[in-house]
Amino acid sequence: MYRDRTVRGVVVQFDQPYWRPLEIALGADMAGWFMWMHEIRLEDGTRVDAYKHRATRHYLHLAGDGQALAYGADDTYRAVGLAPAIVRAFVGWECSSPPAHHVRALQSAVAAARGVTTKAVSASGGS
Repeated sequence: MYRDRTVRGVVVQFDQPYWRPLEIALGADMAGWFMWMHEIRLEDGTRVDAYKHRATRHYLHLAGDGQALAYGADDTYRAVGLAPAIVRAFVGWECSSPPAHHVRALQSAVAAARGVTTKAVSASGGS
């Protein structure tokens, strides 16, 4: 596929949002912090959806298989880790005073993306 390299992508539509990849990555409640912006089609045929965080204005690009991608120059994309992509999308989020249950939900989503159980994260004091 597109791991370890960049691949070109083209925006193909702005009219029909697809929330499933975001809801799987973050949960339906946390998806409410995002706006669906558009669908991208990579040159290998992969669908990627672009979501923009309402407060931070940072993008999270997700393929249907849950792979996160980073946008680069000249309409290129490259695969990145899901946990770091989620964290990047939420940088500055604390300024919007999110409710405590959303903070916990974000911590759980990042832990799940890292493959760590929430209890292990809480016990170790990590995020």
